[in-house]
Amino acid sequence: PARADTVPRSVGFVDPRTYHIPAPTPAITMVGQPDDLRVSERLVGYATASSDRPPGVLATETYHIPFPYWAVNVTAVPMNEHAWLAIEIYEKGDPNRVVHAVRYSRQDFPYSEGKFGEKKEGFTILEGYRDYYFITRSGALKSLEISVLVPEKYLV
Repeated sequence: PARADTVPRSVGFVDPRTYHIPAPTPAITMVGQPDDLRVSERLVGYATASSDRPPGVLATETYHIPFPYWAVNVTAVPMNEHAWLAIEIYEKGDPNRVVHAVRYSRQDFPYSEGKFGEKKEGFTILEGYRDYYFITRSGALKSLEISVLVPEKYLV
């Protein structure tokens, strides 16, 4: 309401032509995205950490992830039936928080024809834009490879 009035007044539509105010020209508000701006679902290799006969405890260097999500592929080849592996991913800025952890015991390694085969697994981390590192603990492994994959293209 106005200062002296106690009841609000209704104001109707004001035609801009009445006051010689130029009306804005209509603009196209929605356009399809060009094909080269679309998010790619393909992941590409970003970093790899590998070790033949990895020691009991192994830490990787720090990797900066420039995307909101990323993936990790793990390949472990056992020496014998006593193989095991534990991988923990930490954020450099918050080293007390485990971002992701995986553990493989001897029954997780494929077994056929009297011998154990390599374990391959991948998982996605749904956070990013930070620095991360891996700490692995293992026993009785011939080789270990950890691959970090990031989106080929991401629309920000």
